[in-house]
Amino acid sequence: MRLTQLQYLLEIKKQGSISKAAQHLYIAQPSMSAAIKELEEELGYELMKRSKKGVTFTSLGEQVIEKAVVIIEEMEAIRCLGQGMSGSINGRVFLSAIPFACEHFLLDLMVQIRETHPGLHLLLDENNGDSVLHQVNRREADLGIIMICNNEEAYYKKELEKHHLTFLNLYEDEMYFWVGKRNPYYGKACASLGELLQFPYIYYKDSFSEEDQVLFGRHCDIAQLQAIPMKDKESVKKYVARSQAVTAMPFSASRDNIYGDSGLLKPLAIADERWLCRIGVVYRKDMPLTREELFLLEKLQELTADFAVTSAE
Repeated sequence: MRLTQLQYLLEIKKQGSISKAAQHLYIAQPSMSAAIKELEEELGYELMKRSKKGVTFTSLGEQVIEKAVVIIEEMEAIRCLGQGMSGSINGRVFLSAIPFACEHFLLDLMVQIRETHPGLHLLLDENNGDSVLHQVNRREADLGIIMICNNEEAYYKKELEKHHLTFLNLYEDEMYFWVGKRNPYYGKACASLGELLQFPYIYYKDSFSEEDQVLFGRHCDIAQLQAIPMKDKESVKKYVARSQAVTAMPFSASRDNIYGDSGLLKPLAIADERWLCRIGVVYRKDMPLTREELFLLEKLQELTADFAVTSAE
């Protein structure tokens, strides 16, 4: 018997169905069902009756629920020993994220957490998408934040399955090309990919994926494209701001962006491609999220709630 199984039972009792309980705890429904079935087999009796209307607990199941409440409360009391107040959020969560997320909302989250929950320490590491997945899979990071563009859906679906990870969507956006004052298209509302890719394309580390190359290859000779990697996002922006080069970022990068506010960089819509993206959290399927991780997920959803509008709308 595992503590997580009892936590699942209490949430099922609260929500009235396995699917709602799984959704609330950010757990895949089959994983929760399997955990409950395993518990029933271990105990040797049925805990609940399942139907299309939801679940109802057996008489023995109700007795287990009563004892589970006591066990969970005692465990929570143990967690609160030594803390300033019962129920406070304390601990450490390691978060691996793409540079875009670090720059545009995770730093704000860290400031909020520091001010409101000083006992919760959020450790942040900046990586490309593949590195984020590997870190979460190897348990080097508790949570990860990646961006999945519509041309990369098949790739990331395979990678998430391979690493046994779940992707929780935070918001959707649209990819724009960004140019500096020296670029002839500066100030225009949009341009075609073919027009934009005649200039050097600057990107962060290994973020110019094979899927991006296929997309670009439909509009230019990919062998002739000047694709230049930079070691960090700040270098990407500086290079583009001081040259005719271009780069690609979600439209939400225009929020509180010193380069955009000062006019050093301008976003251009892509006239001949619908290049969309989803920014979200990845975490392991086989491990229930801790109280601190659930808290951070809720804060992330609150923080990005008004990001979920594409620029074209």
